[in-house]
Amino acid sequence: MSLKAGKKTKEWLKAKRQLIAQLEDHGITSCEIRRDRCLKSWALTLAHARKRRFLHEGELKVVVVACSQCHNEIEAMPHEEMHRIVMDAIKRRKKQPVEIPESAWNHP
Repeated sequence: MSLKAGKKTKEWLKAKRQLIAQLEDHGITSCEIRRDRCLKSWALTLAHARKRRFLHEGELKVVVVACSQCHNEIEAMPHEEMHRIVMDAIKRRKKQPVEIPESAWNHP
């Protein structure tokens, strides 16, 4: 049996390709979270401020680059803490690669 990607997964895969290019164009190529056990530029992924099932309209592209270690650490945190850490990393950027909707700044 083979499961096919659903609508949300297809939307994310398309957005992810665009996001990676935009982030690289803005020089964001290493972990933006930088927890104590950070892998810096190794095993990178994208991390949302909210779990994907809780994203509000227009927030799919509100992400930071995170190493797998930092991503796993924040995923295990309460929603409010995860949101704060990701949004703080976004605030530290000199220039945003994508527009951040107002709803993204509000805690979960």
